[in-house]
This record gives sequence, C-alpha cells and structure tokens, in this order.
Amino acid sequence: MSPRKSEGKELSTEMVLNEARKLFASVGYSKVSMRQLAKTLDCSHGAIYYHFKNKAEIFYSLVKTDFSLLNNKIDDIILT
Repeated sequence: MSPRKSEGKELSTEMVLNEARKLFASVGYSKVSMRQLAKTLDCSHGAIYYHFKNKAEIFYSLVKTDFSLLNNKIDDIILT
C-alpha cells in the first residue's frame, strides 16, 4: 500500500487546523470525521492522531486560538 502523502509534504498541526476549520464551517462539526479530514488532507487518519488525540481536541484548539484573537481585538478597541 502506498502512502497517500506525497514525498516532501509533511503534515503539520497548522495544516490540520486550517483544513478542519474549513470543513467544520462548511458541513458542521458533527458531520466531519477524522477519516474525512484525512482524505481532504491527502494523508492517513493516523497521521492526524500524531498531532491531536481526537476531533474534539482539534475543535478546542481552533476555538481557543480564535477566541484569543477576538479577545486581543476587543482589547485593542477598548484601549484606543
């Protein structure tokens, strides 16, 4: 069985998060599976588990990052 990931293309946490964000926004969190995410990223679903324990951890990471950005924007607005 040949690997799905092309040579030289290393799966990163950032790549997983960016693709997950797109999928969650387009079809909804509950309708996205780790296998679907892996297929979209052209890798094995096991490769995603190297970066995250499960789908919930991916979602939490996205929410944490996005709310942090939002809080920073609000702070900028309040302080100006």
